[in-house]
Amino acid sequence: MSNLKSTEVEKIMNYISKKTKKGAGYVWDFSDASFREFINNSTGCNIDAEKYKDDELGNSKAKRLKRFLTNEENDKVVLLLESFIEYGEMKKYLAKTHVSDMKKIVKSLKKYQNIVSEITKNTVKNKQVENILLKEINEKISTGKFEFVIDRLHTLLKFKFEAIFEELNIDFKGKTLDSMAGELNNILRQNKIFKESTTFEILSATKKIMSSFDDARNNKTYAHTNTIMRRNEAEFLCTYMVYYYNFINKIEYKKIKITP
Repeated sequence: MSNLKSTEVEKIMNYISKKTKKGAGYVWDFSDASFREFINNSTGCNIDAEKYKDDELGNSKAKRLKRFLTNEENDKVVLLLESFIEYGEMKKYLAKTHVSDMKKIVKSLKKYQNIVSEITKNTVKNKQVENILLKEINEKISTGKFEFVIDRLHTLLKFKFEAIFEELNIDFKGKTLDSMAGELNNILRQNKIFKESTTFEILSATKKIMSSFDDARNNKTYAHTNTIMRRNEAEFLCTYMVYYYNFINKIEYKKIKITP
């Protein structure tokens, strides 16, 4: 799911879609074939795929484009918007103010990408819960409200640990974040998942930081009536935890053998 706001999607659609004598649903001068080729060349995606269709609401080019902008991941949306900007300038379909607006939207998405581009797939088993958490995290980070992110990120990280331990057939009930991080570190070390000693040193440091993360979530966020952490420090904490999350999210746990 992209991090575009609904108002941004509508603004983009107003710039790109058009009405003709035949009705609404058109996108500039694209035919069905050229539209499909343009999307594919820009993003590698097939705009005719079922995930962009809705037979009840309609499958015009504009409606499929809107679903792409809303539901596709940020990196794909950025690629497509950049292509639309280039094409729109070349064909003189976009006014200077339109180009400026779209570039600001792209810049906002790229800023988000640099922080949490990996938190999107295969995180927890409950995909409904995952999508809710990701949506909230994405929205808050895109507007720089990191003090609101800590609580949701804490929950997502706990779900991730539990999913890992369930896959490894390890009891996780009653375990804290720091104890789960420590146990995972030991498992990764025993199985020689990484070659560099520095990697394990960083993971060991992260175990200690988890206790502080717990404290920050419980005593420095809006989870309770707390004195709230300053925004720049909240950003630093969230960025660190996101990179840790992305790192452990890429490990293939099915290959790991647990030694009694």
